[in-house]
Amino acid sequence: MGAALINNAMLKWARYRAKVEIDVLTNKYHKYKDWEEGISNPSFKQAQKLASLLKVPFGYLFLNTPPYEVRQTVDLRTIDDINLSEFSLDLKEVIADAIQKQDWFRDYIIDAGAKPLEFASKYSPSSPIEEVAEDISTRLNLSYSTRQDISSKDAMLQYLTEQSEKVGILVIRNGKVGFNTHRSLKVEEFRGFALPDEYAPLIFINSADYRAAQIFTLVHEIAHIWIGIEGVSNYSISQQANRHSEIELRCNAIAAEVLLPTELFLENWRLHSERLAQKYEALANHFKVSSIVVARKALDMELIDKSDFFEFYNILVKRWNASKSKSSGGNFNASFPISNSKRFTKTILYEISKGNLLLRNGARLLNSKASTVFNYGKDRGIL
Repeated sequence: MGAALINNAMLKWARYRAKVEIDVLTNKYHKYKDWEEGISNPSFKQAQKLASLLKVPFGYLFLNTPPYEVRQTVDLRTIDDINLSEFSLDLKEVIADAIQKQDWFRDYIIDAGAKPLEFASKYSPSSPIEEVAEDISTRLNLSYSTRQDISSKDAMLQYLTEQSEKVGILVIRNGKVGFNTHRSLKVEEFRGFALPDEYAPLIFINSADYRAAQIFTLVHEIAHIWIGIEGVSNYSISQQANRHSEIELRCNAIAAEVLLPTELFLENWRLHSERLAQKYEALANHFKVSSIVVARKALDMELIDKSDFFEFYNILVKRWNASKSKSSGGNFNASFPISNSKRFTKTILYEISKGNLLLRNGARLLNSKASTVFNYGKDRGIL
């Protein structure tokens, strides 16, 4: 196939971006230094393998200048509560993909005559927590009777996802970069992020996390949409108020109030006389949340003290570490639309069927091959 006429400056940029030492590549390809200095060029096969190794699209190596890198959103914290100065390449790619989807969808719905969403950026970070939580619950139809009808945590996650998309929020739940099974997203880096917008707000949930944790993350990111401040989040339920941004603490408090309304929580707390661990579990099953979220709510309401909370928290951490949650492959036809947002996927397929969007362009937006998208749409009678 011959040599690949890549830009040697872009090869050097990709290596620095990936933080790979030149000796690593020289040991693998003895002519690598010549390629980076522009003395010679790799073959197409070698260039493709280099792009994969350096985690950049193959086409980037042919550009004249580096592409626009994804904007760094306002807050990124790890499970260990350590601030990170830079996102991983996987997270950067996921955010860039989400921004691309959001930009396309915003233009699409504006062209279709959509109006700005009334709830987007409706509140400020200083708005009363109960007021924001009540508005979120009302718009997502999370009434007392609805809560009673939801049978499990899985059902709660599905319901909240569907209701969010129904009111106009694109919700992506994925535990990988696209559909690459070799690039799993690390919960240790992030649990989710929100990209507020008055027309097409978007939320991404790291589905490699536990289901109960995904529920809290989803509502936490919804709170970001309501107060109009973007952020990549990995809240730690054990955090203390003086160690984290006020925005994240506010979104945590709003999420807790949505999922565990204070009056209902108190009523159910008093109904149970079991030991604390059993009480946490009973209320977690009742409200379809994690037991640690219940314990944190109890601590914030001064129903338990810090020693009670951290005793339980430390037990759970050991349990979590002993049984790390891994996202199974599952059924592709079921995961495909969720991994791209059901609403977004349906819109792309509709536009392809109408001839308004080329199949290959639609497939690119869905991170898939054209044949995969065609077969998926054909099976559903859309294409």
